[in-house]
Amino acid sequence: DQDCCGSIVGRISPTVRGGREYTVWVQETATGRLVANTVTDRSRNFRIDGLTEGEYSVFALETGKTQRYSAQLVDDVKVEKESVSTVTVRYIRQPINFSLELLGTNGVLSDSPIFLQRGSTQRIFAGGMKLSTDRVRFESDSPFLSIESDSINNIQFDSDLIGVSFSITVDPDTTPGQYNILAKSADGSYDVRIGAISVR
Repeated sequence: DQDCCGSIVGRISPTVRGGREYTVWVQETATGRLVANTVTDRSRNFRIDGLTEGEYSVFALETGKTQRYSAQLVDDVKVEKESVSTVTVRYIRQPINFSLELLGTNGVLSDSPIFLQRGSTQRIFAGGMKLSTDRVRFESDSPFLSIESDSINNIQFDSDLIGVSFSITVDPDTTPGQYNILAKSADGSYDVRIGAISVR
């Protein structure tokens, strides 16, 4: 392929000491489609290869801790073929007191992607810690996936898991691939299920 391939490499520079492992993922800036994700090494370095020419958004999330922190958009990068784009990620640790852990359909939750067809609408169930409509709102970071705000309802699962359900609509012109679901608080901090929706 004449447009392939470029790479993004970088290093996480936390604003406070303690962070050791981060999940880093790359999305197409225009569509929000997930392209790749990885975990940093012990020195907080990461590398993502095999990227076609284009504009990408780079996100990071501190992982492996009992305290959860907000995901963050850390850079927008233009990738050119046969080139390496280097980014220095300044990660600002922002604690959150909720989590988006599981998603599913028909009231059954799992950590597997939910497969949806283009042009379809589906009822989605979400479970996690302190999820409720008065605390967080739910959205996709793709303009091709929409969650109706008036479709969101609180639910109580059989276990201690608290959650919500909502309707998501996939635009008929959506590029096939994986997309994220976000649980976002009023201050803009958010948790994310990376690649939660797989559009076919």
